[in-house]
Formats: sequence, C-alpha cells, structure tokens
Amino acid sequence: MEFITVFQLDPNGIFIGETVADRSPLEEGVFLVPDGCVQEPPPAFVAGKLRAFVNGAWQYQDPPLLPDSIGEDPAPPALEQMRMQAIRSLNERCQAIADHLTASYPDFEKLTWEDQRREAVAWQADSAAPTPYIDGLAVLRGIDRVEYLTRTLAKITSFASAAQRLVGLRQKYEDQFRAATSPEEIAAINPVITLE
Repeated sequence: MEFITVFQLDPNGIFIGETVADRSPLEEGVFLVPDGCVQEPPPAFVAGKLRAFVNGAWQYQDPPLLPDSIGEDPAPPALEQMRMQAIRSLNERCQAIADHLTASYPDFEKLTWEDQRREAVAWQADSAAPTPYIDGLAVLRGIDRVEYLTRTLAKITSFASAAQRLVGLRQKYEDQFRAATSPEEIAAINPVITLE
C-alpha cells in the first residue's frame, strides 16, 4: 500500500476533508501523516452540524454564529477557512515528502550541492571544464573523477524529476482548492502525491 486515507482538521479540530498519507520511503510500515490530520474516520454527515475531533474522539458541534457581512459578498468564512487549511495541509505534506528525499544527508553537505551541480553541469557541456571541488571530493572519496561526476549528474536528474513532479502536483491541487466554491467541493478533492 503506497498511501492511506487520513482526515484533515482545521485548527479547532473541525473536519474539513480527506487527503492521503504517503508511505515513508525510509521506514517500513510508516505513513507520513500530515499535521492537522487524523487516521480515524469522521462520523456521517449531519446537516447543520460540524464534525469535530476533540480529545481523541469525534463529536458533532453546532456551527458558530457569524456576523452579517458588509459590502461585497465574499466567500463564507467557513469556506475560506477550509480552503486555507486544505492548502496548508497540502503544503505540509509536500514539504514532508521533500524533506525525506534529502533526509539522509547532513545540512553542511547540502550546502555544497550547488557547487557540485554547477561543476557537473559545466563538465557535461564541456568535458574540459574545470571541476576543482568535485576533483577534491573524488580524491578524498577514493573514486574516479569521471565516475563521481557521472553519479552527481544522475542524482541531479533524479532529484530534479522528483522535485518537478512534487511541485507540479502541489500546484495542481492548490489550484483545485482555490477554484472550489463550496465546502463539499473542497472535501471532495483528494490529493494523490507520489514521486513515481
């Protein structure tokens, strides 16, 4: 199973929709449940009631009374709140996936990636291009310079492909959340974020 369904809550514990938690690429049997989500399904929809997850259990609540709006007819606050929570949850989920892509590398090494990328891409365009930083790394690592450059290019391509997919899917679902005109439309959006 690549993902499980989880249930999104707003900051007050009110159910706002479903999403998925992806399987962790690093830990067997672990799913990356986004912040603000729970795995226990909410009770059935009841007209005029909110479904809230409070102290580890679902309950029905009356919606808060809202003041009359003045001027233009904006989206109802509940709809806008649902929209923003859904987008926050989507962003957190995508960030968690991105973080797992680089989790096995220390921060100080990540700081060198741009230098390595620049040299490897220059070498790819012109095999006579100087690559002093990568040359030093290859010597210290005890592998051939060309092999190091080839591995670096493969990692760059793989990461760029994964990042492109992650960014594109995140933007797609954000567009859907922004275009939704009702809580039901937002709840029906089920982002499927995979890197394959």
